[in-house]
Amino acid sequence: VPYSGSRKELEHVLTHELTHIFTFSMWYGGFWKTGKLMFSFFIPLLVQEGLAEYCSKEWDSDDDIVIRDAVIHNRLVPLRDLHGFSHMEGHDVWLAYKEAHSALEFMAERYGTEKVPHLIKEIGNATDIDASLKKVIGCGLARFQKEWDEYLDNKYKQQTEGKIAPEKYAKRITQKQEFNYCPRFTDNGKRIAYMSDRYGYN
Repeated sequence: VPYSGSRKELEHVLTHELTHIFTFSMWYGGFWKTGKLMFSFFIPLLVQEGLAEYCSKEWDSDDDIVIRDAVIHNRLVPLRDLHGFSHMEGHDVWLAYKEAHSALEFMAERYGTEKVPHLIKEIGNATDIDASLKKVIGCGLARFQKEWDEYLDNKYKQQTEGKIAPEKYAKRITQKQEFNYCPRFTDNGKRIAYMSDRYGYN
């Protein structure tokens, strides 16, 4: 378990990992444990990592920054592709956590908070995200993706409407494919320090 010195972040990480332990026990526990583990790759990141984030932290401004940036620059990874990390580059892995969390927050807001635990239980039985969504909220993954996309567009694109793109009046000092955030000027105002995933994990 990583510990950066922040008690708040430690609580987040512990709760995140404990959520995995509890859900894995639900999905793969009992007499058929060995056989069930064969189906583990069918449970997508939308559920596995989305639930761990949903249970371990409140949605906050850092989450908003990442998702808003991805929406504005059309960088969202489709939910159907959130089935594993092996095909993703470094920055997409971090985005996958935020997207999965956002999608479950949206589900709770649109359909009711009780639908999230219902989905967790149902996918353990079906091991199919499309069938599980249809049973829990009445629509499959494609329709859910469309509703989530519309929700994000309405939420974030309105915030930037009428604003001038930074490239019009400033020089870019980062790369477009990176996630960069928490900028701070140095005391003399001549340099900027910021968090980045430029060289791997942020």
